[in-house]
Amino acid sequence: MARYRKPLTPEQIAEIEDEDIDFSDIPELDESFWAEAEIVMPDLVE
Repeated sequence: MARYRKPLTPEQIAEIEDEDIDFSDIPELDESFWAEAEIVMPDLVE
């Protein structure tokens, strides 16, 4: 996949096929991550 010199527009992002997305620089979330995670409910009061 090509590297981009400027940010993509939402339309350009939508055109990218899932199999063309490079996830290799994103670490997997292991058990230690999930041990620290907590559920946070959104505040729906405006």
